[in-house]
Amino acid sequence: MKKNVLICFLITGMLFAGFAYAGEERIPAIDHIWSWITAKAKIVWEHIYTFLNKEVEQRKPGAEEEFKKETEELKQEIREKGPSFWQRLKDLVQ
Repeated sequence: MKKNVLICFLITGMLFAGFAYAGEERIPAIDHIWSWITAKAKIVWEHIYTFLNKEVEQRKPGAEEEFKKETEELKQEIREKGPSFWQRLKDLVQ
């Protein structure tokens, strides 16, 4: 899989250079190769997306619990340090 991706990137780089020099007079073979590469890139992207989507779904409950925990910690910290902050601000203004 990694080898295929590397080959696709190398060929893509060569094709971009070829397109830059060819302008409007492209060779049909290059168009065929380009469509093949884009099709393979879409397949690779779908595999990556599927893998990442599974990971996100697996980690989602833990992340939600961690977020709630962090939220409560911040609320507690604000309750503790909030009045002292406002008192210091009032002292600065006076």
